[in-house]
Amino acid sequence: MNIRNIFGILSYTISVLVFSITFVAFALTYSRVIAEKLNLTTDTVYLSGTGSMYPTFPKGEGKTYSELRKQIVDAPQMNRYPSGFEIFGKKFFSYELKRGDIVSFKNAKTIEITQKEGGPIGFVKRIIALPGDKIEIRDGNVYINGEVLLEPYIARARSTFGDITLKECVPLTIPEG
Repeated sequence: MNIRNIFGILSYTISVLVFSITFVAFALTYSRVIAEKLNLTTDTVYLSGTGSMYPTFPKGEGKTYSELRKQIVDAPQMNRYPSGFEIFGKKFFSYELKRGDIVSFKNAKTIEITQKEGGPIGFVKRIIALPGDKIEIRDGNVYINGEVLLEPYIARARSTFGDITLKECVPLTIPEG
C-alpha cells in the first residue's frame, strides 16, 4: 500500500465522520424543532405549597398562606396540550383529556390571583368533569351527572364545598372549551 492510498482512505474516513457528525447534529436540532411545533415536549411546572392538591402533591411548611404560596414543593414534568398532528383526518401523537388527568393552566384570572401572592403563576388541578357533564357540590360531595364522585385522591372524604366559582347546591353544566 502506498502513501497515496493511505491518504485517500484517511480523507474518505474523515469526510464520512464529518458528514455523520453534521447529520446527527442536524437531526437532533430538527427533531427538537418538530417536537416543539407538535407540542410533544414537556414543561416543568413549579408547584407552590398551598396544599390544594394534597396528598397528590406535598404541602408546604409555611405558617401563612402567603408563605405557602412562595414555597416550591414539587416540579413535575407535564405534557403540553393540545399535542400531535392530523393527516387526512387521522390524528397522530394526540391526547384527549379525560377525568382524573392533572393539568396545569393559566389565563388572565389565574394570573391575577397568583400574582397577588407571589410564587408560581397558574393553577394545577385535576379534571373531574368534561364538556356536557353536569356538576354539583352538595354536603361536601361532588356530583357528576347526578352520581357522587369517588375521590380516592383527596385527603378527607366529604371535604369539597362551594365557593365563588361553583356555589353549593347549584348545578352547572360544563361548557365546550
